[in-house]
Amino acid sequence: SLAAPLSLVGREFDAEPLVARRRGEKFTYIDEGASLSLDVALAGTHQVENAALAIRATQTIGVGNRAIRSGLTHVRWPGRFDRRGRFILDGAHNPHGIHALFAELSRRFPSRRFPIVFAAMRDKAIPEMLGALAPAASHFHFVRVDRERGTSTLALAQHARPLGVPTFRHATIAAALAATTGPTVVTGSLYLVGAALTLFNRRA
Repeated sequence: SLAAPLSLVGREFDAEPLVARRRGEKFTYIDEGASLSLDVALAGTHQVENAALAIRATQTIGVGNRAIRSGLTHVRWPGRFDRRGRFILDGAHNPHGIHALFAELSRRFPSRRFPIVFAAMRDKAIPEMLGALAPAASHFHFVRVDRERGTSTLALAQHARPLGVPTFRHATIAAALAATTGPTVVTGSLYLVGAALTLFNRRA
């Protein structure tokens, strides 16, 4: 036995989201008889829970509130609800991640539909992922990101056909990004998000 203390979110401690900021969340952390108002530089209610877990873990090893505040406000996770100009990049690449992305889009932009640039590996649950995104999609822009493991744009379009969302197929990521206007979501694959970040960094 490790004799390690067990703390459960929702029992010994909890967190309540307060305000969605452009690049993060304001929330209240609550534990036995105390509460802290904090900011975390990651977007999403799921990131608030992740932050609460991190706070509890660091408190058990004696990290003080000042260091905790600094860590939360300076944390960076490129490619996770990562806003770059008019683009929102999110490396969600499975149904769980896609559902979290859709929930955050719905929370921050109620009733809005976005052009969605999408790619996925062949071993992913593509119909479920596209189905979860469809209510937030004005168009799907498909691209293939890996010749060996990536799903072809034709196969992606076939998966999307029953959803009734207009689809476009592109030969390159740059072409897919350029074909969109206004706020645009880029998701479905870490390969896709990584390549998009590389393109953005080259232009900076």
